[in-house]
Amino acid sequence: VKFGYDKRMAHLASLVVSGQMTRAAAKAELEQPPFDASTIQEDKEYFAKKLGISMNEFESIMAERPKFYSDYPNSEKAYGMLRKVGRAAKSALR
Repeated sequence: VKFGYDKRMAHLASLVVSGQMTRAAAKAELEQPPFDASTIQEDKEYFAKKLGISMNEFESIMAERPKFYSDYPNSEKAYGMLRKVGRAAKSALR
């Protein structure tokens, strides 16, 4: 839910394509919430406990915008330059 992806959609789509479920039934299933509220609360408490953080801290983390690999230091530019050099060397050998 945090990243806007509902994994039920892919599963239900495969059931529709294979003829195990009708499209109308799959749409009805997607209209239902994926979990009940008590299960979500129990899971949140479990994860906060496992991470050793308070529920307030957990909620603030979940409320933040999603982070991507590019938000952290990485070697993407170096790998890009190496790819260019490799392509140039490959074309020079032809």
